[in-house]
Amino acid sequence: MRPKNTTKTIVTLAVIAALGAMIGAVRLYSQSSGGGAEYIGSAQCLACHENIDTQLMATKHSILFQKEGPEDKQGCEACHGPGSEHMSEAPEGIIRFNGASKAAESAACLKCHADGDKAEWKMSIHASEDMSCADCHSPHGKVKERSEREKREIETLLVDSEADLCLDCHQEKRGEFSKPSHMPVLEGQMGCSDCHSPHNNSPLQMERAAASCVSCHAEKSGPFLTEHEPVAESCLNCHDPHGSVNQNLLTQRQPTLCLQCHANTSVIHRSNSTQYKTCTNCHKAVHGSRLNADNNLFN
Repeated sequence: MRPKNTTKTIVTLAVIAALGAMIGAVRLYSQSSGGGAEYIGSAQCLACHENIDTQLMATKHSILFQKEGPEDKQGCEACHGPGSEHMSEAPEGIIRFNGASKAAESAACLKCHADGDKAEWKMSIHASEDMSCADCHSPHGKVKERSEREKREIETLLVDSEADLCLDCHQEKRGEFSKPSHMPVLEGQMGCSDCHSPHNNSPLQMERAAASCVSCHAEKSGPFLTEHEPVAESCLNCHDPHGSVNQNLLTQRQPTLCLQCHANTSVIHRSNSTQYKTCTNCHKAVHGSRLNADNNLFN
């Protein structure tokens, strides 16, 4: 068990890191949006950018045009910063979500979206690869609708389907999703973010895989009278979470997979009978047994 003082220290450091990221984002946003510029209101913006409001009002960002509060939290200038310089001699004097400054783009978003895993964005792998929020999200909601699942992607302002966004960079996974046994990502029945968080620095590791898997496969979570040790350690010991040429996402076929641990099986298991080619013909409770307190995992 972890000492209480150690736990408190970890929590304190996590809070300090999150606050530091938020403060840094606000400072960077302020510097990028022009120190001497003044707020002019969204009506001035929409006089030139006529169609933006119609598109934006269909997204969650429509709340920026409906609430009262500080000028820096309302309308177009909540994201783009004060617009007076943009209207006059310095058209570039606003935050532009066109890749000109990745850090400034993300800082503008983090001014509001600094909760949950997004508080760790500055320490994430994606941020370290010089990506910004606007690489995946459109503040104005420019999303391509392709399936029913896109409803969630419209709500999160993704610029394309979640699968296509992730697989544009992680191309090796597209091939895995095309294998005979695979997660139904390409079919639109689930998304990468069901298992992975794109905003923090916590890829799905061995010790976290089981918690992610049993969120859908609850029947595999136990408790069991007899546990199968590799299963208790991690689902990834036996399964490839993206795709496999073997049934049930197994990393290898039976009995090869089982013999990696159970090499010293009895002579009867080495018979040429096809019955012994598939261990789960007999050992059906391979994830753990709730009925028998023995080591055979028959049921």
